[in-house]
Amino acid sequence: MQIATQTQREMAQSIQTRLRASGFLVPGIENVEGKATSPSQTEVRFYRDEDRNEASQVIRILKEAGLQPKGDPQKVPGGGKGTRPRHYEVWISKS
Repeated sequence: MQIATQTQREMAQSIQTRLRASGFLVPGIENVEGKATSPSQTEVRFYRDEDRNEASQVIRILKEAGLQPKGDPQKVPGGGKGTRPRHYEVWISKS
């Protein structure tokens, strides 16, 4: 899970708990401030076509937590070479 600022950590920890309760592995929360550009709207990214439906479940969990993510998960180009199955990224927007 990537957060745009340190002030989002507590909220991200709450979402991390929700995702884990739903069976997702959420190894950590990374503050990308100054390292990467956060999206203008929170998004869920996935790598493999077969993971699209489960990525949509992540979006539902984010909505239940009060976030307004993009309606559809975003497929990362390249087909997930080097990533494990069920690898998702949650990028929380700055606003």
